[in-house]
Amino acid sequence: RYRLFVPQGTHSFTFGKGLPAILGLTTDPRETVLLNQRKECDLPFAPVTTLEVLLFDDTNHNGVQDPGEPGIPYGGVIVDGPVKRTLRVADDGRVSITGLPAGSYTVRSDPAFLPRQFVASSPMLRVVLNPPVKPATVKLGAALPKKTLVTTFTPGSLGIFAFAPTPSVPPGGDLRVLARTTGSANKVWLDLFGQKVKFTRAQTGRWVGTLHIPAGTPYSSLQALVVATNAAGQKAQVRLRITVADLPLFTPKTFRMIVGWERPLELDTRFKSSRLLLVFSDRKRLELTSSDGYTWHGQLSLDSLGRQQARLFADGREAGSLEFTVETRK
Repeated sequence: RYRLFVPQGTHSFTFGKGLPAILGLTTDPRETVLLNQRKECDLPFAPVTTLEVLLFDDTNHNGVQDPGEPGIPYGGVIVDGPVKRTLRVADDGRVSITGLPAGSYTVRSDPAFLPRQFVASSPMLRVVLNPPVKPATVKLGAALPKKTLVTTFTPGSLGIFAFAPTPSVPPGGDLRVLARTTGSANKVWLDLFGQKVKFTRAQTGRWVGTLHIPAGTPYSSLQALVVATNAAGQKAQVRLRITVADLPLFTPKTFRMIVGWERPLELDTRFKSSRLLLVFSDRKRLELTSSDGYTWHGQLSLDSLGRQQARLFADGREAGSLEFTVETRK
């Protein structure tokens, strides 16, 4: 046992020489201490190992790294199991993930940090770690979608083209879809698993619709159908790829505050709601305001030092939590 006297605030434990390389701390090394607080901290250690991950440009979309397929620089990977790590790879597409205890893990690319328009070409992989044995390198592929050219209309006839400005969406989030038509379309809608979303006309030949992805939808790549009809009974349709990914429902999730000082908050959500409310553990509440249901604003002041959490409620349903780090003015 050790007894430490530290000032109030958030501190991290570090360990010097003498600790075997095959052992690692299995909990968060950070602890927040309040004024005049006495706190006991357990620091469990366990055998750990290192997992090497390679994220590569899978140009032929076969999920296997072939000669001439380089690493993707600075992309993201997610390892999830007894502990979760979200990391960026180096300029050669590789990353060494250290301090992993025994157990079963899933390894996948992070859609939020893939190059623009890239999608995963490898399925989510599972690996079992048994320290101190070091496993083989896990290789994950990602690439631009295969290009296909489909002629859906001839001049003067009904035709449609659809795209999503941001094609990745988290479960529980909204996806904005734009469509352009020729041939005097009078109706446009999107069909996904029987869910029909009607589009509204923005201007002549241009339409917009919002698709809601239900909470609990598995991470996957989906194919939606966007359909247009006209008064003559003609129909045109086009397929749209949608990626359901592990993305945050709102950003940011952390804020830094100065104790006793009021600061503005801005929160962006990937879902539309009519009311957004923050509830702290001391029952303090803050109702945010928005003009469009997606970008929210408010003013907040906190009077206690340390880390605090607030639960986020959207239209009465809990949507997650935010963390506030409250410090003294330097």
